Amino acid sequence: MSSTPPKSAAEAAAGIPDKLFFRIGEVAKLAGVQPYVLRYWETEFPELAPHKGAGGQRRYERADVELVLTIRDMLHKQGFTIAGARRKLADSGSLKALTAGAAPIQEPTPRAEPAPETAPNSATTAENALPTVQNVRKGLRELLRMMENTDARRADIRSRRNPGARD
Repeated sequence: MSSTPPKSAAEAAAGIPDKLFFRIGEVAKLAGVQPYVLRYWETEFPELAPHKGAGGQRRYERADVELVLTIRDMLHKQGFTIAGARRKLADSGSLKALTAGAAPIQEPTPRAEPAPETAPNSATTAENALPTVQNVRKGLRELLRMMENTDARRADIRSRRNPGARD
């Protein structure tokens, strides 16, 4: 695009025109991305869901535009992957804090391992897992029988098609 995108979502949010609705081309220009990128982001980020008018055109509200700018920052400036940005938005609880230019959300602190006295008893865990393992084993045996039957049928069909051919 010919215009360079703003430095951050907060700075860009300040430069958003005071309008009720924006078309996809306007949002793409504000964010410095192509319209197809916005359509892709709509599939990846459930929070980004612009309304569609009677003609099927997307109508982005100001909050949608701010969210687009936040997503753009996370992906292009902060180096998040799509999945990481999606997780960050879902975990944030409040999208307004992200889109209002608040300080970035801190990564969650790792959980400590449970104390040994609260750890599950390995014998109890094994007893609970046994029926599951037995069901999996039964299912695998059934699949193996089905595959063997399929191989036998294929060999039979081949021998009928080419009576003189060997496998």
